[in-house]
Amino acid sequence: MLILDRTYFYGDIHLPNLDEKAVSLTQVDLLLSKWEKEAFTILLGVDLYDELQSHLIKSDGKVVVKEDSEQKWKDLWHGATFNGCKCGCKKRWKGFVSYDEVLYNGKTHFRKSSPIAYYAYFMHSLYSNTNTTGTGEQAPKTKNSKWLNNVRKRTSAWNRFVTEQRTLECFIKCNFCNYCGKHLDFKTTMGI
Repeated sequence: MLILDRTYFYGDIHLPNLDEKAVSLTQVDLLLSKWEKEAFTILLGVDLYDELQSHLIKSDGKVVVKEDSEQKWKDLWHGATFNGCKCGCKKRWKGFVSYDEVLYNGKTHFRKSSPIAYYAYFMHSLYSNTNTTGTGEQAPKTKNSKWLNNVRKRTSAWNRFVTEQRTLECFIKCNFCNYCGKHLDFKTTMGI
């Protein structure tokens, strides 16, 4: 069940040309679906991801937690405030789907946010710099512009994803009993 859509990619993780006329919906949605599943598996592992999915439904075009699901699934999906395991200080897991409040031109706007979007942006920017051809990797030539390396933006997106991963790790560890005692080896999963 795809949660990401084009509205997640703005500001520091803006993906260009995502209007329906310029880019094939199918191609973008296939890649977002692939990267979304990868990110969920990295963050939750297969078992917990499958269990979470069993508590999700699509309603009015949005993926939401079923009303009759336990609070732990709502907290995992929408986020929750919790006391850190080691420090006892309050921490906040933002959830997989959250809305950031932004003040613009004197009006409050709500923008979608998800750690999954940071992973998808990272993967997109990693693989969209070149085109694979019969003669190898090729970078398209552009007129009146200069190609620049996007390592800083990729690194920033990856770091945001890892920061959210660490908060999620702390949230799950502090609520260990609620999530079936699932032990997640984040260092192995994230490769760091």
